[in-house]
Amino acid sequence: MANTIHCFTCYFGKYLLNQTGNPKAGDNVTIICDSDSPLRLNISGASLNQVEKHGSSVSVNLPSIQLRDSGLYHCEARNAFGSKRSSVNVTVRAPPMNSTVLVYPSTQVMEAQNITIHCSTVSFPPARLFHLKLLNLYEYELVFFALFEV
Repeated sequence: MANTIHCFTCYFGKYLLNQTGNPKAGDNVTIICDSDSPLRLNISGASLNQVEKHGSSVSVNLPSIQLRDSGLYHCEARNAFGSKRSSVNVTVRAPPMNSTVLVYPSTQVMEAQNITIHCSTVSFPPARLFHLKLLNLYEYELVFFALFEV
């Protein structure tokens, strides 16, 4: 799925911010900086090197956008009389991934020994974490539940 984010349109000093949806990890996203007349335009921010062009439009394609691409992107239009800058915040959504479970001091313990179970995952929005105990082949018991806010 492709998303287009228009983050700057210059109409004699007035500008418009418009974001079409929040992209999901893996989406192709295009960030466009437009002007109604030929100016020096540039797009910068988050995971981009600065892209600059003289003209009325400059765009950057972010193929297969990832969580690390989330952040603030800036469009700036400049001419001999000044500049105008506008920004858009891109928030990439992603399901839980790179999930891990660690047990301390080890998975081999004596009865009544204390252990620590550590679960982690990467996602946005933040994932709900459940610690479940296997009772038998078909049943689980909820041991712990947590929702961590970023």
